[in-house]
Amino acid sequence: MPAAVARAQSPVMSLQGEVIGEVTSGTYSPTLQIAIALALITPDIKFGSYVSVEVYNQRVSAKVVRLPFVRDGSKVQQQ
Repeated sequence: MPAAVARAQSPVMSLQGEVIGEVTSGTYSPTLQIAIALALITPDIKFGSYVSVEVYNQRVSAKVVRLPFVRDGSKVQQQ
């Protein structure tokens, strides 16, 4: 299990440090073997962009991807 799982209300920031949204939920995905989260962010952030999420007072890198993360028990390939 990872040390950094984003939780609800964790701020999401651009790489420049500007707050662009917040996490609505987060957990560890046993299928993907990584932490995943859903967040509401500003609409100008593109899929494939990298952002940072504050987790336990530390910034953790995250990638903005399309849903779903998993389909039929397998990882969905993200572009």
